[in-house]
Amino acid sequence: MLERYFVRPATVDRLRSSWLGEPLDQYVAWLTTEGYAARNVHHRVPIIIQFGMFATARGVHTIAALPAQVDDFVEYWISRHDHRRQIEPTRETLRKEIRGPIEQFLRIAIPGFQGRGRARRRLTPFTGSVPRFFQYLREERGLRDATLEGYGHHLLCFEEYLEHPARPVEWVVPRGAE
Repeated sequence: MLERYFVRPATVDRLRSSWLGEPLDQYVAWLTTEGYAARNVHHRVPIIIQFGMFATARGVHTIAALPAQVDDFVEYWISRHDHRRQIEPTRETLRKEIRGPIEQFLRIAIPGFQGRGRARRRLTPFTGSVPRFFQYLREERGLRDATLEGYGHHLLCFEEYLEHPARPVEWVVPRGAE
């Protein structure tokens, strides 16, 4: 599967000859079946290879021992990597950009590995102060679930603003509403 994304045979051979070669090939196959774009593969594979080299330098030579190296690698990557971007991302954004692909790779390579995964947000806002508000909107006002989902997103942002007014809230415009 690697040859689909990397044109030079030397690159494919180098990736396959790595001690992470077989799991890396499985990971790229998984990315392909999940519909990831080629640019995602080109972004993630070097991170995984660097992670493998980092772990090897620390004496790790088995896939099962890799999860213990994730936090150290993420901090190492952030501290030394040259981040050439117009806008300097926050440390938390960089952590997510590196940790995500590594944990995704480990979920494919190690059966039963969970990792941290994405942070889950509450789906229903104001559950503490107005506990049955969405139930009222659904049952009494007859709103559809899709409408409530749209309301929920913006009301979660509003609730976060009310709880922490000094913190900037990231407003996201739903697709098609531009």
